Amino acid sequence: MACTLEILQPVKGFTNSAGDLIAIVLTGKANNCDLVDIIINCGGPKQLAEAQVHDGLWSVIVPLMHESGCRCDANIRIEVRCRGGDCRDVFEGQLQCEPASQCPNAYSDVDPIDAGRDCVGGKRVVTGQVIIAPDPAKPVGANVKIDGVLVGSHGVSATVFSVPFTATLTPGKHLLTWDFSDPSCNGAGQTITVPACEGCPSIEVKTTEGECREGKRSVTVVASIPDQGVPVDAAIVHAGKKLAQNMQSGAFTLTGTDEFSGGTNTVTIEISQPPGCQPTSHTFTVKPCERRITNGPGGGGDDDDDGSGGCIIGRIAVVLLFATAIFFTLMGICLPTPANTPFLIAAGVAWVAAGIAMAIWALLCGSRCGTYLISWQSALFGAWLAAYMVTCCPFAIGALIALAGSAILFFGLWVGRCRPSACRVFVELLWVTAVPVATILTGLQYVLPCGLLSGIVALNSVVTAGLTVAAAAACAKK
Repeated sequence: MACTLEILQPVKGFTNSAGDLIAIVLTGKANNCDLVDIIINCGGPKQLAEAQVHDGLWSVIVPLMHESGCRCDANIRIEVRCRGGDCRDVFEGQLQCEPASQCPNAYSDVDPIDAGRDCVGGKRVVTGQVIIAPDPAKPVGANVKIDGVLVGSHGVSATVFSVPFTATLTPGKHLLTWDFSDPSCNGAGQTITVPACEGCPSIEVKTTEGECREGKRSVTVVASIPDQGVPVDAAIVHAGKKLAQNMQSGAFTLTGTDEFSGGTNTVTIEISQPPGCQPTSHTFTVKPCERRITNGPGGGGDDDDDGSGGCIIGRIAVVLLFATAIFFTLMGICLPTPANTPFLIAAGVAWVAAGIAMAIWALLCGSRCGTYLISWQSALFGAWLAAYMVTCCPFAIGALIALAGSAILFFGLWVGRCRPSACRVFVELLWVTAVPVATILTGLQYVLPCGLLSGIVALNSVVTAGLTVAAAAACAKK
């Protein structure tokens, strides 16, 4: 079987303290060869040596006679032959020298990188080895790193050894380094240049939904462009509009935001550099916006949604259930024992029913603005009832303050964050005040007549009339 033989560069000479050349170190690779014969020719008597091959590697330190004629920075010819084989290698050139040391010599051997092969995910697989030739009198181990990350290591050895490595690298320059287990011996390194990827980048697209506005939902689109080793010019396009564009080398991301209708939508990532890349389409589903009421001027802010008719009825039912629970609670606390017992039992049942109804509504129709509406309308309903009872139930005073404060808080959140129209505001205030509250107050004055003293029934009638006029005026301007 044919053999192969190679001398690794650089070929080094060692000098003593007086600067005289005393030895040459040679290291190489061999295949199908067990013993290497070495011939050194510097113009004087030839120097002969031999080296054993171990695991495809060989190394030898050749002491030099003064009469050999070998000098630092002078021309030298070294020929190596496989004993019993037909392969050889020759080095001819100037001899590099350095002071004698027992620290090992190292040779990097990176496998050729095929630039004709496409990258995988914008990266290339790079392989190779670092060959370490220690002084037999000073065994040593070695670690090999690329960009500071360990990719191979070898334990302490007195004979030549290799540290193979495999790394997945982006196109560009990377630093291959090696260091030794003996801290008194310095390591070294070299730059690996990874060719640019061919073809078009593989793009990853992610979307994040935002809030609704005017029947459409805001969606943020993020496109991740991998490192191709060459500048990439990419743009996010939706309905003919560029949401974001950038051109640069290395990995980068594009982020664009636009309004999308509910249902299936598509954006494309257009690549104009490198040339010839086809657009990458990304299809995604957007949660539909709930139907919003926009009667009147300035109507329809973020998330000002109501959903289907069933969702509206469901929301009103939840408000009435919470209001009923509040009413029964107030009656149970204000009435004396044992007359209050049925009301306390009814209150517990009402709170459970309201909680279940709220959970079902949230699952099927839930929205942020709908939650604000339920919160302030339930609290307002309860505040009216507590206000009616303040003259005959001291506890109702604290309940009135708490419920009125909650109603004001959630009403402010609803107006500030959902930005309903003036018509919407008056309509929502009107229905909860005029219809259920007025009805219950009218009947309650016969059961618990303390409301006659507080005048709440009369006040509710005045507020109802005012809201009716305001709603009629605001909603007529749509």
